Amino acid sequence: MTSSLPISVKEFAGFMSKINLKHKERIGVAVSGGVDSMALCYLLNQYCKKSKNQITAFIIDHQLRKQSTKEAFQVSNMLSTLEINNKIMKIQWKDVSSMNPDIKINSFNSSFPTKSQYETFARIERYKLLAKGCHEDKISSLFVGHHLNDQLETLIMRFSRASGIDGLASMSIIDKFSVIRNIEAIGLQIIRPLLSVTKDRLRETCIVANIPWVEDPSNQSTDHKRNVVRFSLDKFNKRYLIEGKKEYEPLSTEGLLRFMSHMEYHKNCVNSKVNEIIKHSRIEFDKNNGICTLLLPNPIPSYHWILQKHLATRIISKIITFVKCSEQPPRLESVLRFYNHILSFSTLSHETFRISSYPFSHNITSRYNNITLNNVLLCHEKKTNRVSESFEDRLYEHWTFFRQPFTSKEETKNIIIIQNGQVVLWDKRFFVGINFVSQEAKNEVLKEKQQQIQDNNSIPLQSQYYIRKLCNKDIYDIIEMKPEVNQMLKLHSAYKDIFEKYKKNVPSIARFSIPVVIEKSYLISSDSILRESEKIVSIPTLGILLNPKCISCWAKFRGNVLAGIDEGESEERSENL
Repeated sequence: MTSSLPISVKEFAGFMSKINLKHKERIGVAVSGGVDSMALCYLLNQYCKKSKNQITAFIIDHQLRKQSTKEAFQVSNMLSTLEINNKIMKIQWKDVSSMNPDIKINSFNSSFPTKSQYETFARIERYKLLAKGCHEDKISSLFVGHHLNDQLETLIMRFSRASGIDGLASMSIIDKFSVIRNIEAIGLQIIRPLLSVTKDRLRETCIVANIPWVEDPSNQSTDHKRNVVRFSLDKFNKRYLIEGKKEYEPLSTEGLLRFMSHMEYHKNCVNSKVNEIIKHSRIEFDKNNGICTLLLPNPIPSYHWILQKHLATRIISKIITFVKCSEQPPRLESVLRFYNHILSFSTLSHETFRISSYPFSHNITSRYNNITLNNVLLCHEKKTNRVSESFEDRLYEHWTFFRQPFTSKEETKNIIIIQNGQVVLWDKRFFVGINFVSQEAKNEVLKEKQQQIQDNNSIPLQSQYYIRKLCNKDIYDIIEMKPEVNQMLKLHSAYKDIFEKYKKNVPSIARFSIPVVIEKSYLISSDSILRESEKIVSIPTLGILLNPKCISCWAKFRGNVLAGIDEGESEERSENL
């Protein structure tokens, strides 16, 4: 039977013992003003007084209702009364109506959402602000008030969506940040210390400690699925715990917790096996360019993991998440289509055919080598190279997963202006940053422009930098460059080698989905533009930088974090391109 007693400071310290905070480490807490987050804020503040950790509460003003700003200040005042440092962060929705459609600018913010988009868009913008706030305050751990009731409601919601064991297992106390839409979110972790506590106990904690909170009237509406689930679970618990009707036990807190515990066990077992396979198999993640190559032996032996469907589908799911940079795993139907496509092109050994009980549809389900699903293209190549393994040569077939080629509309959409010192998310896959190396570098650029004025009797406008996708002409232009300085000559030779390696390892259809940074310059006279020129500054994912003394560019592939691919591996099984 669940308790409704308030949570003591001592009990909360027990929850915190599972979280290894550093001495005097700064921590953040997301506060909506509801009873969950206010109870967490109070308990954290009491804990920090003894542990010497510094706490900052972040309040998000969603700007979706007229009274949202007033409510944010109300919550801020409540926290200030408790002597808790707090910040209000306001979502700045992009005003599409006032924008000139002919001008392409980069905006970090989403357009104001329609009513049906409120929940999704607000969540994305909320997490972006929380990540930014944590970064500014040098915080790496953000606490949230998720509790036991939240876990059970989420479980039932995921049941209805036919989630797998990952979705049906319990939430983790410590987890990676949920939404990676800005660079500040990378490396940030979410901490949920109250997962074993019911909402009734949090309410009782606030009542006893005289902590005010704000009630959201929408929580009582049956227009929302989660509310309907909550009311139903409350009814089942009442029948089981208070009225003693044991037939309601399977859908009580006790029954659902037992189920989640079993799912957690199975999830850990399967994920451990999947990670072990990825570590020791020929699965090559290109962590710079967002491409993954799966090498399968030809013929496939009976013991190979690709024939174990429950493991193979999870590995393919991880690969798709990596390539697509998705915050949610792909649907099982999509994964199965990729899986069946791979098997339909694979040659099985005679031994595999003899002992296998699987109904393989060998060479009959696919007419084409390539298949596209959800923006991911899977390309099959029959390569003749042989890999030496256990003192014998074995032929491997290459399956390459990558972002499908850009449509003309996507190509136009992904031309994004970037300014000095800025970091932008390009194609929802790459974080790209640009910086002048030093003030001297800026002065050098200005000196060049002054020379242009004298030589051409014209006025140079400030250069503009933008990002677009790589084109075949870019590769040709860099290879055909004729550098004059010896140092650039060496770099040019190295860049040629990089391109040769890139072309060798990446199918031609997959090469042009990475970002290029371009400098656009204008020379004008008193009444017209005399010259407009463009030059490549960098292809950052390949490590190509054409003016390293003046400008530094870098790129970070977002899929590494979302798919849980360890970027800190000291030794990789395949060389980075």
